[in-house]
Amino acid sequence: MKKKDRTFRFCVDYRQLNSLTRKVTHPLLKIGDTLDALAELDFEVEHRAGRLHSNADELSRASSTQCGRLSIRELLLAAQQVDSDIQFLRQWLVGANWPLECPPECSRDMLLLWQKRRSWADEDGLIWCHSRGLKTGEGA
Repeated sequence: MKKKDRTFRFCVDYRQLNSLTRKVTHPLLKIGDTLDALAELDFEVEHRAGRLHSNADELSRASSTQCGRLSIRELLLAAQQVDSDIQFLRQWLVGANWPLECPPECSRDMLLLWQKRRSWADEDGLIWCHSRGLKTGEGA
């Protein structure tokens, strides 16, 4: 088919094929009727985590303190206490001795943390990164 700018457009005509196929139409169901039909059934939904979301179920339930589980803040504190790079960062923040250059023995991850030195803050033992950076006296 020729377009206005004199180039061609490839088109496929399915009218003849559609005339040979059998038309099957189904009425659209009302959502209320569908939910009523499902309510009559007795079934249980079992969550199976996908390959990339193996810990999604645990994380979604972990913040519930009313069930005796740890809060998100406590989980973050525990994770930060285990990570050696975060402990190194904590020493720099709390001790107020941020190095002028990243020490050569540091990992690549630690170099990235060091480069954001104006964004880190220590609040009640929890280290967090401020998105816009901090002014002098607010954090690192």
